[in-house]
Amino acid sequence: TGTLVSPTVVLTAAHCVDGITANTVGFGVNGQSTPVQVRQQVYHPNWNGNNLSAGNDIAVLILANAVSGVTPIPVATDTSLGRAGQTVRIVGYGNNSTAGTGFGTKRQATLQAASISSSDGVSENRFVKVGNSAGTQTCNGDSGGPVFHTSGGVERVVGVTSYGYVGCRGGAFHSRVAAYTSFLDDYIDLTGGGDGDGDGDGDGDGDGDTEAPS
Repeated sequence: TGTLVSPTVVLTAAHCVDGITANTVGFGVNGQSTPVQVRQQVYHPNWNGNNLSAGNDIAVLILANAVSGVTPIPVATDTSLGRAGQTVRIVGYGNNSTAGTGFGTKRQATLQAASISSSDGVSENRFVKVGNSAGTQTCNGDSGGPVFHTSGGVERVVGVTSYGYVGCRGGAFHSRVAAYTSFLDDYIDLTGGGDGDGDGDGDGDGDGDTEAPS
């Protein structure tokens, strides 16, 4: 799962593309519409697949062409957004049960962010935890998907799904995008939601959620 954050950039998790080559991405309820070729994939330079709790589980897919008919969602740079107690919306194409069923259909849930946490003693608050013991949270296959928060009438990406507990219970941890602005700024215009080449905003009435790259 991932999110279109500029006409030519998809935001996802590093572990979703580490060790594989993403060829295309698709959009829509089943992730099959508006397929676009991936030109380049870049994950955070400090990403370590052997230590998820260290953070840096964030990546971008640079698309070969601008996506039409899908509206990019801006990235939150304000660290006050997506804090504990604030309402967020989680989205993904993953399983809807611990039995491993339901993969490939986009689902969403609205709930409150549970907490903000650091990682391995790092001073930055790199994770936002979302979910509860009742099982309302992301699950396998939702990795790389967005955590949205609306402020001032604008919905922004505040988190990227990273990892959770076995059985999809007890909440999941999402990389706080505001902690990675120095990485993202090389690929996205963080002041206006477009890309660094000035292509402007996307058009159409679709949303920016994309299925896992193939």
